[in-house]
Amino acid sequence: MTTFTPKERDYKGFDAQLLSLIGSGVSSFRRLTVRMQPLALAFCTDPNKSEPFCVVDRRLQVLRKAGKITCLRLNCKLYSKEN
Repeated sequence: MTTFTPKERDYKGFDAQLLSLIGSGVSSFRRLTVRMQPLALAFCTDPNKSEPFCVVDRRLQVLRKAGKITCLRLNCKLYSKEN
């Protein structure tokens, strides 16, 4: 996995890793959060108070609004025209 510095706010690598996990079949929010936690901690403003799941949730929302993924209930998958 790629590592990030805490002050870095470029989410391209984070989003790419998230899309890669979704594409490989990891689709539940819980599993995505567990797998992305080490990377998400780097984006928490205060790792002692902020929760990594909030970072994952916000990035999933961004990817959904950009049309890259679809989310149904608790599962996400890559967007395709067949959806």
